[in-house]
Amino acid sequence: MKKYFKKLIKTAGAQWFFGFLIYAYGSFVWYTSKVKIDNSHIPKKYWDNNKPVVIALWHGRLALMAFLFPRNLKVSALISDHPDGRLVKNAAWFFGIKTVVGSSTKGGMQAMREILRRIKTGETIFITPDGPKGPYMECSKGTIEIARIAGVPIIPAAISVEKGKTMRSWDKFLFPKPFNTLVLRYGEAITIPADASKEEREEKRLAVEKSLQDLQHATDKKVRFK
Repeated sequence: MKKYFKKLIKTAGAQWFFGFLIYAYGSFVWYTSKVKIDNSHIPKKYWDNNKPVVIALWHGRLALMAFLFPRNLKVSALISDHPDGRLVKNAAWFFGIKTVVGSSTKGGMQAMREILRRIKTGETIFITPDGPKGPYMECSKGTIEIARIAGVPIIPAAISVEKGKTMRSWDKFLFPKPFNTLVLRYGEAITIPADASKEEREEKRLAVEKSLQDLQHATDKKVRFK
């Protein structure tokens, strides 16, 4: 049965079907939950002036990533080219979020060029800096390079819920329950200078990583999620 499901999930029809289910369930959770948003003024000051940013969120909190953004905002999400990534791509389509396919191991340069093109048109970019395969809650160098080359800041983000189940996956994927308390929180923007040295870029990478970790722990604590 498990083997059959793995084959099924690779088909285009199944990926669209499950992508819609993700969209429908995510919407159901959102509309039946009490939602709290902290520090929304941080990204808002950029979005109100049509300035793009990179929004970073840990891979394990991907289920509700669409709700980080106003519905009329132009957003592109960087996703990987594998079955799980295609599910996310299809779910994102239903939410009105465009996608760029690529990762640090496959299609990286092409994805980078496309992301830079979209940033120039004013689109905000969404990235899971520890995706698609980890290490868990460690920021990739690619995230820093995208922001540095594009000349846009990284805004860390976190999502947590009062009631949810943590899956047995490398990213400890959070499966939220409906009729919940949901908290979104943004951190201070972090800018990487275009001429930053290798050492300075590593310092920024660690700063983004720590900000994301601290933000997620604080958000989990606020809703008492363990």
